[in-house]
Amino acid sequence: MPVFSIFILISFVFASLLCIPSDAFYSSGRVRFGEVPLSFTGSSVVLRSTATTADSVCSTPTNVPDPDISASVLRSIEVTDMDGSRINLGDAIGRNAIVVFLRHLACPYCWSYAKEWSDLQSEMKNSNISGPFFISIGDQEKLQKFLELNPFMEREKVFVDDFTDFKAYKAVGFGRFDQTDKEVAKQVKLSAPTIGGIKSWWKYFTNLNVLSPIPQGLTFGQIPEGVLRLGGTFVVSGDDIIYRWSDRLPGDHPDVKQVLKIAQEKSMT
Repeated sequence: MPVFSIFILISFVFASLLCIPSDAFYSSGRVRFGEVPLSFTGSSVVLRSTATTADSVCSTPTNVPDPDISASVLRSIEVTDMDGSRINLGDAIGRNAIVVFLRHLACPYCWSYAKEWSDLQSEMKNSNISGPFFISIGDQEKLQKFLELNPFMEREKVFVDDFTDFKAYKAVGFGRFDQTDKEVAKQVKLSAPTIGGIKSWWKYFTNLNVLSPIPQGLTFGQIPEGVLRLGGTFVVSGDDIIYRWSDRLPGDHPDVKQVLKIAQEKSMT
């Protein structure tokens, strides 16, 4: 592996595991990620990650109207499945569904978060909720390797967005963690990802190069944009998005039980 690739991967791992807010990761003069207009004309009230204290990171986010994202936008995005076919997400998810945007396939926090959701598959089915459906950043080859390493995931429910243009992530408004306001980042309380014991971590580290979204032609010192991208979580009901969580940093995830409860309550109405 080229020396610069090793350097980038090591840097990424430390950033993902530690997530220490630093001036080097934030830019000034940009719109702060997570800010939204206060006017609203749509039919859905969206719940978004706007917690203001470290202790509230795992609680249900505050109600914040978001007119920019609708269920039709989410359903219309194109993703790639494990066979390399391009599909509209709406053709896969059904009426009531939970959709999770992982950061990228080499993110250890995403392995941990995907496992949390996958453990709830039976409960979701009993509640007539489809999913969880996962979108990550990568290509067919990376996706197939990820599924091989994580056999607990339902293969037909995991997709990737291209790591050269990030169209799906941009369409639903997910930004980059170097654009997260420094003061907002300080409010996020993180813990180390949990993906298993020593064997699981060895499996993870020995496949970083295959899974990481490193484009061809990357020069020394450049950080791949795919490493900087953030994800989030949606609960979709028909034509409405009834819940949205936008990660502020890698590992900034909601409590999956709380999200599932929101989906279950909606499915019964």
